[in-house]
Amino acid sequence: MQVIKEAGYKPLVYSGAFNLRNHLSTSRIVKSFGTCLWVASYKVMGRQDSADFNYFPSMDGVAIWQFTDNYRGLGVDGNITLVDLKISSGNQSPKKVNKTVESPSQHPVVKWNIGAVAVVSNSKGAYVYTSSKLDKRESDKLKPCGSVWQVLGFENGAVKVGKNQYFDGRAVYVKTNPIAYNDAKHGVAKIVMPHTHALDAPKADAGKVYGLELNSKVEIQGRVGRFLRIKEKHNGKTVYVTGNRAYIVL
Repeated sequence: MQVIKEAGYKPLVYSGAFNLRNHLSTSRIVKSFGTCLWVASYKVMGRQDSADFNYFPSMDGVAIWQFTDNYRGLGVDGNITLVDLKISSGNQSPKKVNKTVESPSQHPVVKWNIGAVAVVSNSKGAYVYTSSKLDKRESDKLKPCGSVWQVLGFENGAVKVGKNQYFDGRAVYVKTNPIAYNDAKHGVAKIVMPHTHALDAPKADAGKVYGLELNSKVEIQGRVGRFLRIKEKHNGKTVYVTGNRAYIVL
């Protein structure tokens, strides 16, 4: 990226939102190269005619948001540019975007055995408290809008997310995962790891049937333990995907 910058061009990093959040130090990249992330984050797999900002990949440094790979059914990418990418402009400040950019996703993804999650919905973030009385903060640092926390219980209107960790129930919204409790429940799973495959049996040493693209979604019809049963059969046979590589869309 430094070579590109020194040559007089604007360097960008392109990847999916999950990969950027979990496998790259985006804070270091943005610190060195400014607003330079080109993030692919889709509401659905398939045709999309316009961007739904409820699914905006909220993170620092987003220069371009790729919201679909099938814009208006034409099989082309749909992108929204959030900054002036002209290197000569000297202005890399993000353009003003509708406030809904800050809204957390209404469909977080969770591991198959997580019963419920709390999503910080306050646009400014939310404090974690050390008791359900909400009378003492764990720290003065706000947890960011859109961050997802496993729910361990409810006390006095507060949401418990850890040992001596509570959110004010008004600062988060809670979504439950029926698939954690009902192994016959229908749902949608999102592939969250690269090199994921459909399997021919619900076991660790099962054979690989076909590849599943990172960030793609598949319908599931129940599970066998941690193995999610893919609804669409392959050559008349049921196939599975491990719940360690595909998370439930709530």
